[in-house]
Amino acid sequence: MELGRHLEWAQPAQKIATISSRVVQISQPFPDAMPFTPSAADTANWLFIALCCVGGCGFGAIVLMRLRAWLRIRAAVGLSTPTDIPGEVPIRSSPGLLEPGVVGFIRPVVLMPAGIVERLTPSQLEAVLSHELCHVRRHDNVCAAIHMIVEALFWFHPMVWWMGARLVEERERACDEEVLQQGSEPHIYAQAILDVCKHYIESPLVCAAGIGGADLKRRIEGIMAQRIGERLGTAKKVLLAAAGALAVVGPIAIGLLNAPPGIAQTPETFEVASIRPSDPSRYGHSGIGFSHGNFTAESVTIKSLIEAAYDVHPFQISSRSKLIDAEQYDVKAKADHSLDINPQNTTEPELKALLEQKRLTQLRLQALLADRFKLKLHRTSKEMHIFALVTSTGGPKFALAKNAGDLSLSGVHVGDGKLKATNIPMSFLANTLSNRVDSIVLDKTGLTGRYDLQMSWSPEELNRQGSVPVGPSLFAALQEQLGLKLVSQKGPVETLVVDHVEKPSPN
Repeated sequence: MELGRHLEWAQPAQKIATISSRVVQISQPFPDAMPFTPSAADTANWLFIALCCVGGCGFGAIVLMRLRAWLRIRAAVGLSTPTDIPGEVPIRSSPGLLEPGVVGFIRPVVLMPAGIVERLTPSQLEAVLSHELCHVRRHDNVCAAIHMIVEALFWFHPMVWWMGARLVEERERACDEEVLQQGSEPHIYAQAILDVCKHYIESPLVCAAGIGGADLKRRIEGIMAQRIGERLGTAKKVLLAAAGALAVVGPIAIGLLNAPPGIAQTPETFEVASIRPSDPSRYGHSGIGFSHGNFTAESVTIKSLIEAAYDVHPFQISSRSKLIDAEQYDVKAKADHSLDINPQNTTEPELKALLEQKRLTQLRLQALLADRFKLKLHRTSKEMHIFALVTSTGGPKFALAKNAGDLSLSGVHVGDGKLKATNIPMSFLANTLSNRVDSIVLDKTGLTGRYDLQMSWSPEELNRQGSVPVGPSLFAALQEQLGLKLVSQKGPVETLVVDHVEKPSPN
């Protein structure tokens, strides 16, 4: 289960040009790569497609082999004729060298090769028929057919084939034991099996149960030794059923018990949600907040809502529709269950619960966008300009955090060309810089601690307006004041492509 990437926080309404947040974290809030890891994601996509192709080819090959074998058996049934041999099911005689076997699921028949009466003594023939009728009573063909489907789907897993061999071995042993219990002489029955295997070929399909399956040597030894398995009583059957149920239910129960408190059963939809057009007089004042499983936003565009729901940067969203930037909305969404935990004084399990709650709130927001805005999107990978954050010559010019152990003091404030951060890892700084340079910034500094740092620069928007710069550029400030630099690179970046979006439906 993937935990949320950073702890929930609330941001009050404020000017868009100023971004201020105070984030409480229990671990690295952002990995070295951003939420969409460029190269890893691209490789994973191709690997998934390749695995699907290989899996499909293997499945098709197995199905083709089974089909050819079934056509052989079907042809033998078509050429068969009824016999006068009495039995629980019809017994038919078929030309060819196919061994005695049971064919069919709903209305099975026992198929006997023509001329077998001349090759076996009456006692041997009776033992062979008893064996086949045992397969009928046990519905072995149905069980074998189910496992054949499993083999076709999971042909690549050796345990599946091992289990198939074990199933055949156990079913033949069960039928051998029943034949002996019905009174057949061990040496007569064993000789009958050997004579059949000597003159006829084994059934090409395990779902057409014959007499020559499994390890023949081990079967003959068991028959001659008259090894009969102990029948299970009611208590042992109940115990076996309980063990099987525990094997299935146990892992699920453990997962639920280890889930963060109050989160395991939480649905991925909000209990109530209100979406209204923003007051134009409030344009320029925006805010987005996650709090106790709830979500609030003031004067935000659809694009900003997508950013919050999918935890991406603006440049990772592509859309031909102007609607995502055209209007602004106020959103209030309340969950039916939340955790009332103070993020500044929590236990480790409670902090993990808050992380999971933030992740579920984002999933609810995704569902809300799909329901009310009819949002449809897909992910793709694009070659884009990215940066690597590295240390410059001389090393970093900032110190380790004074209160690295107090995670409640972690936070960053960015606005008006100034950045002040307390007790943050480098990955969080890289993510913050991504919002300032409109490109993915990957943390490649190799610095693993938490740090206090601050710097100031001349905002780009002032330079574009023709104002005289009041300080260095962001890139220069990084190198001069922090001993870091951004190295330009090219690389694949996963983006969200908006396929369809509408104005929100009425509340």
